[in-house]
Amino acid sequence: MKYWLIGILFTCCWYFSVAQKIEFEGLNEYMISDVRHFTILNAKESRMERKYQAMILNEYAENLNKIVLYYSKFSKIVSLKVSVSGVDGKVIKCYSLKDCRDMTGDWSAVASESRVKYLDIVQSHYPYILNVEYRVDDKGSMFYPTWVPVGDEKQGIKSSTFIVSDPQNVGFRYRNGNVAEPKYEPEGTGSRYTWEVHDVRPVVSEPFAGKLEDVLPVVYLAPVNFEMGGYKGNMESWENYGKWIYQLCSGRDDLKPEQLAEIKKECDTLSSVRDKVRAVYRYVQKNTRYVSVQLGIGGWQPFAASHVHQNKFGDCKALAFYTCALLKAVGIPSFYTLIRAGSHVDEIPEDFPTARFNHVIVTVPVERDTIWLECTSQTSPMGYMGTFTSDRNCLLIGENGGRLMRTRKYGEADNLQKTEVDVRLHSSGDADFELKRVFTGLEIENGGFLDLSRQSESDKRKWIQDHADYGNLELADYRIQPLSGDEVPRTGYDVKGVLRGFASASTGRLFLTPCRFSHIFDIKLTAKERMSPIVIRYPYVQEDSILISLPEGYRVEGRIFPVSLTTSYGAYNMEVREEGGKLRIKRSFCLKAGTFPKTDYDKFKDFITKVQLADRSRLVLVKN
Repeated sequence: MKYWLIGILFTCCWYFSVAQKIEFEGLNEYMISDVRHFTILNAKESRMERKYQAMILNEYAENLNKIVLYYSKFSKIVSLKVSVSGVDGKVIKCYSLKDCRDMTGDWSAVASESRVKYLDIVQSHYPYILNVEYRVDDKGSMFYPTWVPVGDEKQGIKSSTFIVSDPQNVGFRYRNGNVAEPKYEPEGTGSRYTWEVHDVRPVVSEPFAGKLEDVLPVVYLAPVNFEMGGYKGNMESWENYGKWIYQLCSGRDDLKPEQLAEIKKECDTLSSVRDKVRAVYRYVQKNTRYVSVQLGIGGWQPFAASHVHQNKFGDCKALAFYTCALLKAVGIPSFYTLIRAGSHVDEIPEDFPTARFNHVIVTVPVERDTIWLECTSQTSPMGYMGTFTSDRNCLLIGENGGRLMRTRKYGEADNLQKTEVDVRLHSSGDADFELKRVFTGLEIENGGFLDLSRQSESDKRKWIQDHADYGNLELADYRIQPLSGDEVPRTGYDVKGVLRGFASASTGRLFLTPCRFSHIFDIKLTAKERMSPIVIRYPYVQEDSILISLPEGYRVEGRIFPVSLTTSYGAYNMEVREEGGKLRIKRSFCLKAGTFPKTDYDKFKDFITKVQLADRSRLVLVKN
């Protein structure tokens, strides 16, 4: 017993010396060992067991010291053991399930069975060692876990192991990313696979980052045959998975003639398919609202169409299915469509069918075109996808199963921020000005501008003040331009006011930075080296025309020289012309979409730096 204790103390002291070195390198937490064991018990049941030991180095740790366990009708937390000890091995405190906070697992849902057991370990002295062990049993088999050993920035890993046991040979599929092939061993009548990583270097989030597997070890799992809520399916192909979704929707298109009378009467007067789709979409927007209800199999199965019509609400599945039912009633074929939504989510791979979708939209094929409908929004124009669902794989569901398709991509010509500014500069350095700004395409989401339509006047005014990063604005008046109904929508705002200190006055001179109304100063490329490819997903264009009326008696002394840059990543042009006591500045910046190797980082950084320097160019006016 004495020698065992001495061994523990020696081990802890050794870890402490390692942690001191790791902490010097800027880490917040260090995974000493982590073993996750996923067991496929049968076609509809599985078990996850995890045991890890971690060193929490400082108060900035944000991952390993937070235990978050989800449970629901389909998932049960069987056990949890947590102990906290100092580097001397002395146990400070122990926790179990009864010490966890119990919270909803879906804050957006009005009704949801998804729950969370949450435990945040807080200690006043660092470093300390955390030992965590838990087990979770699942009754549904549609979702198998994804193994991502690195859970946060500034997290070091000594050893991490992922074991998948399939003793009854139920069958599963896997996809590796940035990790070696697993070790295979027979187990029972089936198999056992083991993945391991050691001494994983910490990662740092990078701007314009791409897929998770570009920089991190990751293993995706998916079933072959599965069952959820009594519904059996097969996920070896997108076609088969689509058949399972279609089965969930079958028999739910139950709208009665009297419920269809209004929309059919309206569409009977319209001649084009596009006009009929627009009428149906507006009807849904006007008569329903989004409410998330995720109960049991209802997390994947939509409400019946008649339920949505009668109650005038539904989640994304219900509203999309209801829209499809209305379109069918007026003679327009459409597809209930699964998609992985979000501005910066991982791509759904074409060659690995999985249930990683989190949203449903509607796809309407028309002659030589496709209309996409986001049915949860009461304000979006017909066909607008936004950063939420544009340019990614989606799964169209039909009676013959699922079919992958790519959603609409917005190019730089679609995504425009166009600004016209009239500045009347005074000798004090203050300036009266008028600004007119137009957004098109994805740029309507710039800074959350699209959400302003639902805000109060005071909130709109505050938004303009908060986003006036071009100077100290005293706002006199403003106007929010209405959102157009185009599939590449258009909106914007007009501003009138005073810019205090637009120029700095000193010894008969005025110093000013005129290219301040649009810029890319928020792009921070400070790292010396790049870990991942450069992925520019959302391209855009900025166009500025700035007219500056000089104060009486002043002339240009220090000029700004024109700049013209053209690269694979984008382009920039800026020029200044004198127009009889006035200066006209023309500026344009374009960022192109694309994926570029990490070896291009220095070139990309050079381009962005040159643009930022040009935007900071100073103009000097001198008094005659």
